[in-house]
Amino acid sequence: MRSGILIGMGGLWLARAVERGLGRLQRQACGQRRVGGPPGLFAPRCPIGAAVLIRDDAGRILLVQQTYRTSSIWLPPGGWVDKGETPQQAARREAREEVGLQVTIGPPLAIGGGGYGELTVLFAADIVGEPTLTLSDEIERADYFSPDALPPLADQTRRWLSEAFAALGITVHAAPA
Repeated sequence: MRSGILIGMGGLWLARAVERGLGRLQRQACGQRRVGGPPGLFAPRCPIGAAVLIRDDAGRILLVQQTYRTSSIWLPPGGWVDKGETPQQAARREAREEVGLQVTIGPPLAIGGGGYGELTVLFAADIVGEPTLTLSDEIERADYFSPDALPPLADQTRRWLSEAFAALGITVHAAPA
């Protein structure tokens, strides 16, 4: 059942991630509660997030700083999956809302947890139309960075981007800052 749900969320890659321990990551990040049914059946209580890895023609990645964070860390545009939408739909919506870009959503590249106890899927995304950035009130700054010269990142974001770069076949020559 879990593999079928995950295939709908993003393909075979996610189903294989479950086999490699996504279930364990979700249990650690989100906690669990026992529900009715056979012994051992768990239903996670976990918010889901979606984010986009957008690259420009030079191969640089788009990162943002949020206005509501007290630290100066950078991260890919993204946010919560709203009720009734898929993670892919949420990723597309967040790109439009946060940085004003219309994008097509590609495959999932990485899955990570964060400070809110969420599980977030990072998707590849391609810009459709004009690549002009229009920042929302939630975004303080946005810029493109070479994978070899990343700005300050949270440890989880660094691990997340490393996983995404590996999935894309991007070799990083310098350690992310």
